[in-house]
Amino acid sequence: MPHSSPARWLAVPWAVAALSAMAQPVPAPAGTPPTANPPIPTYKSAFEGYRPFADGKPIPWKEANERVRRGQAAPPAKARP
Repeated sequence: MPHSSPARWLAVPWAVAALSAMAQPVPAPAGTPPTANPPIPTYKSAFEGYRPFADGKPIPWKEANERVRRGQAAPPAKARP
């Protein structure tokens, strides 16, 4: 099993500090005008246009049993716009 030297581990914090300093944004020069204000975000609900589930009109249980016995499928639900 190879052993890593402590000198390598001591170099890690310095390398992280140097890389994070390079990642900082450069400030704008003093004479630069400020940028325009960003647009105000609009609110749009996730439930906009939501329709709650509406079960179809139930049929009498005897009729449902008779349809199953005959092998007929249930009538399709009405399509909603």
